[in-house]
Amino acid sequence: MRTKEEKLAYDKRWQKEHQPEVNKYHRNYRNGHPEYCEKQNDARKRRSERDHQRYEGNPLRFISATRKRKYGITQEEFEARIDAQKGLCAICFKPMVVPHIDHNHATGKNRDLLCKNCNTALGLFCESVDILSGAIKYLQRHTTQV
Repeated sequence: MRTKEEKLAYDKRWQKEHQPEVNKYHRNYRNGHPEYCEKQNDARKRRSERDHQRYEGNPLRFISATRKRKYGITQEEFEARIDAQKGLCAICFKPMVVPHIDHNHATGKNRDLLCKNCNTALGLFCESVDILSGAIKYLQRHTTQV
């Protein structure tokens, strides 16, 4: 007899190994049961409306809760980081209009605060030192001397 944890682990492995069949089953179920989709869509719409109302009521609280859930940082810690960086991006050293929390996607560990452009650029360069080095060399090669 398996324990509850063993059964859950087995089920998870089985679903991962049989993902295409599981997806096909769910697609077929939804196609044959439109009321299921309607119920799911209604629930999604209610959640969206509820979240919108919460945001409108207190945007800072909503944003703080989202930041805490996603990055594990409280509003006080976030403000302390902004103060520590003097409101400047950790890469370009320009003032940040909306600070973004940079984090390592592999480890999930938070790094510094960046401006939107620098944060986006890091993501587009796949957080790769090699790719960024190549971009620097490229720019150096094509920079015209005035």
